[in-house]
Amino acid sequence: MLKNNKITVYKFGGGILNSAKNIKKCTKIIQTQNSAVIVVSAMGKTTNMLEILVEKYRNRQDTTEILQKIKNFHIKIIDELEQNQIIKQDFLKLFIKLNKEIKKAPTTYIKDYNRIIAYGELFSSQIISKYLSAVGIENIWIDIRELIITENDENEADVNTSLSFPRIKNKLQPGHIYITQGFIAQDKTGNPSNLGREGSDYTAAIIARALNVKELTIWKDVNGIYNADPKKFPEAHQISHIDYKELLQMGFLGAKIIHYKTAIPLQKANIALKIKPVDNPMAHGTTVMNLPQKIKKDLLIISRENLILLELNTEKNVEINTLQKIFNILKINNITPIIFDYSAWEIFFIIENKHFWKQKLLNDLKNINNIDKIYTMENINLIILRHYTQNDFDRIIKTYNVIKYKCNPEEAFLIISPEKTNQNENKQNYNSI
Repeated sequence: MLKNNKITVYKFGGGILNSAKNIKKCTKIIQTQNSAVIVVSAMGKTTNMLEILVEKYRNRQDTTEILQKIKNFHIKIIDELEQNQIIKQDFLKLFIKLNKEIKKAPTTYIKDYNRIIAYGELFSSQIISKYLSAVGIENIWIDIRELIITENDENEADVNTSLSFPRIKNKLQPGHIYITQGFIAQDKTGNPSNLGREGSDYTAAIIARALNVKELTIWKDVNGIYNADPKKFPEAHQISHIDYKELLQMGFLGAKIIHYKTAIPLQKANIALKIKPVDNPMAHGTTVMNLPQKIKKDLLIISRENLILLELNTEKNVEINTLQKIFNILKINNITPIIFDYSAWEIFFIIENKHFWKQKLLNDLKNINNIDKIYTMENINLIILRHYTQNDFDRIIKTYNVIKYKCNPEEAFLIISPEKTNQNENKQNYNSI
């Protein structure tokens, strides 16, 4: 199949669409196109505010304050865009619809979540579309829920491509600028659904794959992908090109670059993914593509914070039966450990620090025969080195208080204590259960 050279797919995230100043920067990029699909996220932290609204609504708590906060945030941006009269009127009509949603009787959590959370992207796309029209850029607003169909209405639902691709290709024709939403969708029976938090990247990838474009561009407030977080590692440098497999592995290990599903449809169709800075549209940024496997690979450093380390001491040698019980408990609690390892007398693993599952998990683990004691350490950090040398490893050991590590030829996992203690003092910083 020939590539479609006539249409561009751009995605702008909520971190960029958080002010009128930034929206104007995005507008300058959009106006260079005459045939494009523009995917937008909810503005700023709107999704977080809507999640608070969902919780208050379902718990029958007063929603006045959070609703006003959502409204004021968007009105401020609209006022600063200056072309505000029609934009504000249309926003207020949509905001009234949100008010009506929370007057309905609650149903299941996911159904309530999906119908309320969608308003973040609906607000954002409507404001962008109306603003573009006001400054003379003709565009067509599209409800992506009519095009992207998921298998069900569960959180982070799987996309049914056999239903979605034909709808996208039929609706999004070259020669127009389309404004649409990321993240939201509907299932095969018409119920609202979602593609998962940060799922707007995935939406853009689905559209790019359906239209068979040459590349997808995700615009960000950074210059591109770095081999490490520049705020934590001053020696970090920008990566010019990176292979899709590397990007997928970085996402799997916890690097928050793009939504982890984004690379899959692009990689299969050999569509390049460009990460570019809004502040400097002419910059190269980072290009993700299928690269030769023999190419030299950069050192990658992934840092994760606020984790929990659990260490289980056994009365006798660790048995397969004990490991199976632990994995079953983790599965029941919907927990995927970041690291899991064991020796003859102890088992340790690291999980995300989510308080709603912690006590139940500990209670379940205490009921396993052969477990003598359980130690926990909260607020630990994890540094993962990929394509590292011995010098890279030694530098981390010297710089941080490493309490445990696990290595293979490709990757090193270094567990960092929150306390400034040496390794022999570690046990005193664990909480015994």
